[in-house]
Amino acid sequence: MYKNLKNNERGLSIVDLILMVVLIGGIIFIANYFLNPAEEVGTINNINKINYSISQENIPSSNITIPTNLYQSFFYDQLNDNAKSIYNSIVNNIEILKKGEGRIYLDITEEGIDKEFQSAWDALCLDRVDLFYIDTQKISFVTQTSTNIFGKNSYKYYIEPKNNRKYFIDSFNDEYEVQRAISLVEEKINDIIGNISSSSRYEQIKYIHDYIVENVEYNQAEATNNSNIYGALIEGKAVCEGYAESFKYMMDKLNIPCILVYGNGVNNSGESEYHSWNQVLMDDGQWYSVDTTWDDPILIGFGKLPEASKYKYFLKGSNEFQENHRKENDVSGTGQYFEYTETAVNNYN
Repeated sequence: MYKNLKNNERGLSIVDLILMVVLIGGIIFIANYFLNPAEEVGTINNINKINYSISQENIPSSNITIPTNLYQSFFYDQLNDNAKSIYNSIVNNIEILKKGEGRIYLDITEEGIDKEFQSAWDALCLDRVDLFYIDTQKISFVTQTSTNIFGKNSYKYYIEPKNNRKYFIDSFNDEYEVQRAISLVEEKINDIIGNISSSSRYEQIKYIHDYIVENVEYNQAEATNNSNIYGALIEGKAVCEGYAESFKYMMDKLNIPCILVYGNGVNNSGESEYHSWNQVLMDDGQWYSVDTTWDDPILIGFGKLPEASKYKYFLKGSNEFQENHRKENDVSGTGQYFEYTETAVNNYN
């Protein structure tokens, strides 16, 4: 009798322990799932300013090749590896942005990437002026945290439209309108560039510069497309961002290296205001500044300026241009320091 009891009263086996661990782990996972929902980090800081279902998986970032040409990826090249992965994830899923809805999962799993995300978005806006239809204030950056049975956290990140709205600025309501706007911009640019007869880089740049200052009206009135290429090229009205982004986009089309510059312009009274312009690479191997906004011969309240004033800020070196232009390296105030190209000291001859 004693012997039989000893045989039956045994301790927990290895199988029992494994089952208990699995059961406890399952309880922890279920509790974590319901107690740790996705957390919205917030909207993106502004720079001072397809047929795709939500349930589908995003295309892996490895499928995309970021261009290495200086004029197309100048700010991307300055990001750290984490920010580059985020940038790649967004670029690889541009069609979701065009659709206006759907999540874009970011190809990164490290903890605490808020700064890298903002830096990636800043670089994207500086490199890709064709994304004129996106409203940064309507994008939510979301993080999901999960904990395994050993208490280790893992992270997943994605962006989605804020408050179940669309990614678009207020002037666009659906994917059709966005695709139509993109087509109108491309048709306009092809028409403008198609009228260039010279192969000279100087003449090509001058032609685009002249077209912008002669056909875009500086407009400070509140308008949805005031700060993008659609407002400048299709509606014919914009502020400095629309001027500068239009110039860059057409330089990109002409394969002429060009970047956006954000900073401040200083008027004759010494007052400083937010401003943007361009830097372009000339055939002498040096970069020069171009400010199509300040070259616009029509100034509100001052009438028409002489024709010579149309080139006052065209292909200028740092000695003259920096008298009233100040670059801002931290474009959204989040600590990402972007370098700009070093321009020639003297004006282009």
